[in-house]
This record gives sequence, structure tokens and C-alpha cells, in this order.
Amino acid sequence: MKLIYLEKFKNEKNNNLIYRIHFMGIKFSLSIYEQLSIFDALFTPVKYPLFRYKYNKYINKKDKKIIKRLIVTNGNLNLINTLSIINQHNLNKNAKNDFANWSGISNPEFETTTEEIIKQAGGNRQFRFYLCGRLKDVVNYFVKNLLCEYDEIFCPNFPELIEIYQKLFPKSKFFVTEEGVCNLALFDIIKNVEKCIFSNYLNKLDFSCTNKAILSMGGGAPDAFNKEEFLKIAEKLEKKYPFDIELKQEDKNVIFCGTYSGLKFWTLEEIINYQNNIIENLLEKGYTVIFKPHPRDGYKYKENEKFKILKTKIPLECYSLKDKCLAVVSLFSSASCQIYHYQGIAGFCSHNLIRNTDDFGLNVIEQYTPPVESLLEINANGRTFKELQIQITNKYLDYIKEKPFLHENKLLNEFYERKTFS
Repeated sequence: MKLIYLEKFKNEKNNNLIYRIHFMGIKFSLSIYEQLSIFDALFTPVKYPLFRYKYNKYINKKDKKIIKRLIVTNGNLNLINTLSIINQHNLNKNAKNDFANWSGISNPEFETTTEEIIKQAGGNRQFRFYLCGRLKDVVNYFVKNLLCEYDEIFCPNFPELIEIYQKLFPKSKFFVTEEGVCNLALFDIIKNVEKCIFSNYLNKLDFSCTNKAILSMGGGAPDAFNKEEFLKIAEKLEKKYPFDIELKQEDKNVIFCGTYSGLKFWTLEEIINYQNNIIENLLEKGYTVIFKPHPRDGYKYKENEKFKILKTKIPLECYSLKDKCLAVVSLFSSASCQIYHYQGIAGFCSHNLIRNTDDFGLNVIEQYTPPVESLLEINANGRTFKELQIQITNKYLDYIKEKPFLHENKLLNEFYERKTFS
């Protein structure tokens, strides 16, 4: 029997959401406005004294020999990275882990997938909850009033999120984990960090540009975690969540990663126009485009023989596609920058769209991912998959080998200094 689960209903009269909560035999209902999170309503600790009492007595009770750890993640890529760190350093030993998902929406399907990822990774847990919304008050009311202190907190590299949790749990040791290459920057808001644990992508993105900031804030130099641990989890997840379409070599597939349309830099119309232009050029060159929409993309796409829609529940980096896919293309998705590191597939992006943006992560993608125009120089018509694979991979590696280590990249370091210390 689950320790806690929710039932959700909709009140047809006033369009409010009604939640029925079951927790260790306790049942209570909440009626809230649809735009609010359920946890916005859990604001008075006096209202649920039995809930708090049972949680702390039976679940979160203190044991000096057991490490109490809270693992905060903002998506499944960050979750898998964090679980890889835990497995690599054997952090499940003598520890109890709580998992919190930092999300702006409540999605039951996503939550089920998240639970399965934790299960496949072998991560022991005593309790799991989800934070819905990015409001400081939500976190304050729910976490501080209902949960006790933690010995360690693992948190993704978002300064505003770390700041909130450090205020909530001032006695905890903090470990910063990466979400992906879009979130490398550590700003001066972060203090008292025990350790930052990141990947070392292709031995190029070595994160040394952040050493100065981390050391000045009391933390040690970044640790790299082993991608083999990531791939062990990814292999299990790929079997659990296989592709919903078959990829054949004769189709000469290129996977196009869609972009979240809610970003402030461009309008939806601009993004769709850029995407359509690149996709049309790829089709003209003889490639089949497998389009993977962004999880938060609500745009409707029409399929045809050469343009197919791919729906996955787990990050693309989890799939071993080297003999099924020639390249991963995007406007500026971090997947195109990370996919070779994990799966040995060349990645390309649109430099024209990224250029001149005021975002450190996007500039990292541009600097370390070749432009899509270099892929379009290769005509797929009349060539075999193997011939194309060699040529495309060489294009990617030739571009990467000319790039400096991240700590030697003067352009990005100057950009980082301006963003961090100005």
C-alpha cells in the first residue's frame, strides 16, 4: 500500500479541483482553484497536526547512523544524472532519500515515469512528494511546516531554487547537480555549497570556468560523475520505454528536437518558422526527419512518410540510437550538445537563432555544437547509411576538436564574468 496518494476530481459547478488525499489511514479533501497548486492550500500546520506527527514519528524519525537526504530535481534528465551520482558514490548505503520534483505543473503521467526511473535506478526511498509551482510560499508552507530537517540536500543548478532551500534547511549540507549544459552557470547568489557534481562532456566542457565562483563561495572544485552510471540506468529505461516508431537505416533518419515555445527570446511564430525551414532543407537533402516535440510543446504537427512524430517519456540521451540515427538536430536544445557524450551521435544546432542571446547556457550550446548548415552540406541522396554516418560524425568531431576547454574559452568566460559578478 502506498504511503500517500491523491485522487483528483473536477467540480463541474464551479470548475474547482477537488483533491482527496490518503496518508497512512488519514483521509481529507481540499477544494482549490484550478490555477493553484494543491500545496498552496496546505499552509497551516495547525490544520494537519496528525499528518505532521505521523510523518515525523514513523517516516522521518532521527537515526544518527542513517543519513537523511532530500533530492530535488527539475526534470528527468537531472533526476537520472543525480541517481547516477548516488550509484557511483554508493550513497544509498545507510541513507534514506526523499525525492521532490520542482515543476510548474502537476502531470500524473510524468510523476509515474519519475517513480519508474527511481525504481529502475535502484534508488531506495522512504517517501516521495512533488512540489507543484515555483512560488516561494508553496515551498515554505509545505516543506518547512510538514517535514523535518535533512542532513544533505542534492539540488539542480538553479540559484533561485538553491537559495530557497538553504533558507528552509540552514543546517543541511548542499550538493549541486547539473540539469544539462544549459545550466552550467553558478551565480553569486549560491553560497555554502559543499560540492558541485557535473559531467565532463567530451573533455571539453570541464566546468572550470565556475571554479572561481565556487571556491569563493566556500565550496570545493567540481567533481565529474561517470557517464557509465548514467548509461546503466538508461539501458533499463530504454527497455521499459522503447521508441513508439521503428527506425530503419535505409530511411537515413535525423532526429529533430523541438524547442520550448515559452522562452522569452523568440515568439512561437519565429520558432516554428525556423524549425520548418530547417526541416524542409533536411527533407530536400534526402533525410527522413523524426521530430521529437518538446514536452511542453502544444503545437500540432502533421506526419507524413518522411516526417514522423516521436513521443518519448524519457530523455533522448537515454536511447542507444547510433546505428539507427545519423544525427540529432535542434534550434538550441541541450540534447544536440549532449547526445555525442552519451550515445556517440553527432549533434547540430541553429547558430543563427542563438546568436546574440543574453543566456550563458545557450551560448555554450552554440560554441560547442556545430551549425546545422554544416550537416546540410552533406547530401543523403544516393549514399548508404554507413557512408553518411562516417561523414557526418567526422564533421562533428572536426568542429569539436578545434574548440578550447571551457575554462580556456575567453568569449564564454568573459560572458560568465559579466553575468556573475557585474
